[in-house]
Amino acid sequence: MASIDPKSNTILGSKIVFFLSAEQKVGSKLILIKDAFNKMICSTKGLNSRLGIIKEIISRVKSDESIRGKVKKHKKACTYENAVEVCKDIVGFRIICMYEMDIFTIVDLIKKSGLKVVREKDYVTTSKPDTGYRSYHITVEVPIELPDGSVEKILVEIQIRTDFMDLWASREHDMKYKSKISKEDSIKINEVLKDLAGYIHVLQMKMEKARKKQLSIIEETEIIKVKGEKYKEKHSPAVVSSAESYVESELVLIKSLFELLPYSATQSNARLGDIKELLNREAINKNIDSRVLCSEFSSGSALKSKKDNVGFRIICMYEKDIFTIVDLIKKSGLNIIEEKDYVTKEKPSGYRSYHLTALVPVELPDGTVENVEVKIQIRTDFMDLWASREYEMKYNSELSEEELSSTAEALRKLSSSIQLAQEAMEGVRIEQLTILETANKEIGEQGHVKIKK
Repeated sequence: MASIDPKSNTILGSKIVFFLSAEQKVGSKLILIKDAFNKMICSTKGLNSRLGIIKEIISRVKSDESIRGKVKKHKKACTYENAVEVCKDIVGFRIICMYEMDIFTIVDLIKKSGLKVVREKDYVTTSKPDTGYRSYHITVEVPIELPDGSVEKILVEIQIRTDFMDLWASREHDMKYKSKISKEDSIKINEVLKDLAGYIHVLQMKMEKARKKQLSIIEETEIIKVKGEKYKEKHSPAVVSSAESYVESELVLIKSLFELLPYSATQSNARLGDIKELLNREAINKNIDSRVLCSEFSSGSALKSKKDNVGFRIICMYEKDIFTIVDLIKKSGLNIIEEKDYVTKEKPSGYRSYHLTALVPVELPDGTVENVEVKIQIRTDFMDLWASREYEMKYNSELSEEELSSTAEALRKLSSSIQLAQEAMEGVRIEQLTILETANKEIGEQGHVKIKK
């Protein structure tokens, strides 16, 4: 644990150790909950079942700047006592799952975990009326015993939401809280975001319906034919690791160069949003429910492991930025030998992403060279959301092509709907940046300080 300076002028001061301890205690519980949840059988029946997996658990301790801002917003002095009174989420966790039904199963597991729940807000069943925000909030109380025998009670907020909900919420937060535009323009953009929240919820429900239908087919099937692994590595793990390490160093640099570009809706050498994630193979496979049915299906299903062979995946926020990133990669030191644009023209399945293959020479101790092909995928978070569902439902189901036909058709239709949501969200972002750029120009011409982006 990092040492704390007792003379620190942060609002929490040396008491930050209480919050770090509470984060660790709750985190250890949630790791067990994630493991228990992901071991449940995939089924549409019963409380002790699930539709998908817990994809991610994220935690944070609120920054001093954020705490001070919230305290000042409530017109209170910046003291420790006021901070804990105003901020009930100084320590926060976010659990991201795949299906709405699973949120309530996770909530039930949290309540049975021994954590003391003191508050809960269900914005899943009924979204926030003013914004369309959807998520389930649980506040737990964590007792921290001090050396003098006293107990400090720390509140920790846990948010449970699907990746659909999280995608929308991240956009709303980025556009609503990270930009400075007039109240009138902000209201207009918020109305569009609210409409999009409803539309994205409809997509979530359609995807959930397709998943339930698929699981019902699996539950009715006695014998399932196992598909072979789609990809086989041509090189040893050490050689592949060496090649991927080189590519990763280049992609980290490319990410930094991308983030140096200005936000702009009109400039050519600019960007609309951020790179949200740069994932290596291990991180990609972490979010795959790789336990699939073996040849004999029964209630005690025999399972086997299946993983994705992609080297890297870059996830950005807007479609326009994909091509900016691709251009940066082509100008880097990577030797690109193949590219496939499934963004401009998606696959017949509805899959959308941009694929690059880099050829990396790896020199071995005996002087020979092995040329390793490293695959790179660039896509938006909307595209990645759909692709994660397709992978789970198509490649991890072990159903026949005939049994998958209805699922595939549902996925194709959902891909088109998700693309419309992506375009609408991109339109809102372009409108927001245009407002900002116009305001900057007007303020600049008047000789005043420009708005920070």
